[in-house]
Amino acid sequence: MTSGYGDYTKKVFDTSGSLGYALQRAPAIDHFNGTIGTVATTISLTAITVSLLIENTHSTNNILISFDEGSTWKTLGPGDSLSMDTAIEEFDIKGSDADTTYECLAGRV
Repeated sequence: MTSGYGDYTKKVFDTSGSLGYALQRAPAIDHFNGTIGTVATTISLTAITVSLLIENTHSTNNILISFDEGSTWKTLGPGDSLSMDTAIEEFDIKGSDADTTYECLAGRV
């Protein structure tokens, strides 16, 4: 069994003896803001992520996010955010109307 994060992890055991993995150093954080329209845009990250936060910063428009090249979409309403631990290199994003704004934090090792 491996952690998926290579040399950046070490094996650890909790008090019950279960094996797990812990990061040996804090990941770097890529932070970017964007403005999108109704046509899907692919966001390519600088490296494979370990965590991702996407926030809809628009006051009235929705943003839609896809992790499967646009087959399915997750909708975030105004002010909503999506946070997850994941290993991805890119995602697609679009707005429900023109000039929809968002903010993204991507943690990487």
